[in-house]
Amino acid sequence: MHYVFKIQAGYELPTSASLDIIVEKNGKVFDIGSDWRYFSLFVGSRENFTGEIFSFELMPATFKDLEERTRTSAVQNIKCRQVALGDIGGNGNMTLPDNVERGLAKISSDNSGA
Repeated sequence: MHYVFKIQAGYELPTSASLDIIVEKNGKVFDIGSDWRYFSLFVGSRENFTGEIFSFELMPATFKDLEERTRTSAVQNIKCRQVALGDIGGNGNMTLPDNVERGLAKISSDNSGA
């Protein structure tokens, strides 16, 4: 898959436009819950971007896809981490709805997954 075409087609235009304005060419980007890392690729494929990108994804199957897409893309400044991040420490449960492979995971602090 060639990501530049998706970017040029205008996926999530308001967010992409905001990133284009606020991320400096040598900045750091933290893509938390990066899924298949669209925003990481968007920023990393910008002309003259020399900064660092950190992509975080907890779900094992999605993280495997993330690593594969990182390896096969032309964007070399992305570091992938399989971890959940949040503003509060603690434990939770992360689940996916039935018959969904990835992208709709939910986390709850009561370990119910609901």
